Amino acid sequence: MQHHFREKLTLHEVAARVNLSPNYFSEQFRKETGITFQSYMLEIRLDYARSLFKVCECLASPSSAV
Repeated sequence: MQHHFREKLTLHEVAARVNLSPNYFSEQFRKETGITFQSYMLEIRLDYARSLFKVCECLASPSSAV
């Protein structure tokens, strides 16, 4: 999931890839991680967006124009 987070991944697709029912995968995912699959994917995407924002801020800041 770390490598495919920019794709439209659904719970059903991921569960199918690991040969589990969506319901069972969801239960096990939450049990292991403490958060839902959707929350996990959202956090990965938000972390990526934050990192892009920081890079953009650094490129646009006057102190970086040395």
